[in-house]
Amino acid sequence: MKASQLRVLADTSFLGNLMDNKSAFHANASAYFLQLRQSRAQFFIPTLVAAEYSVKGNIETVIDALSGRLISFDYPEARQYGEMARKEGWFAAKSSRTQKRDMVVDLMLISQSISRELTAIISADNAMCRRIPGSSGIQVFNITEPLETTAPLWRQAAGADTDDDSNVSSLN
Repeated sequence: MKASQLRVLADTSFLGNLMDNKSAFHANASAYFLQLRQSRAQFFIPTLVAAEYSVKGNIETVIDALSGRLISFDYPEARQYGEMARKEGWFAAKSSRTQKRDMVVDLMLISQSISRELTAIISADNAMCRRIPGSSGIQVFNITEPLETTAPLWRQAAGADTDDDSNVSSLN
């Protein structure tokens, strides 16, 4: 895939770290953002993320800063969610009610990424990053890892084609 084709879903944890210069992963979030911006990546901000972020700060500022496109969770995503939940056994494991509740939004975002054929998710949420099925083809940019450790991103940023279009678990 060419770097210009990167279509990146921005998670709330990424936005929070990017916009708060005192956050634990601000430097990493900024480095990823600048590299992706240089690579002409398109950023997509789900309305679910906009709602979560609005509790912390001004979502319009974030949308402007990322030149992000706001996307809503619609019927195709809902159908994708159900299919993926059954296929991946997302709720089959014995999890507490709190754990299941915490999974719901993450899994909605993953389903939305798959349904809309986005190529990557950027997040600081390790649990969400682990939940992305390897078979989805979604690349994971986990900002808890410094950008220098993510060779696939550097290859794409340079505009090189890559034969491996699978989830990059080394970013987790």
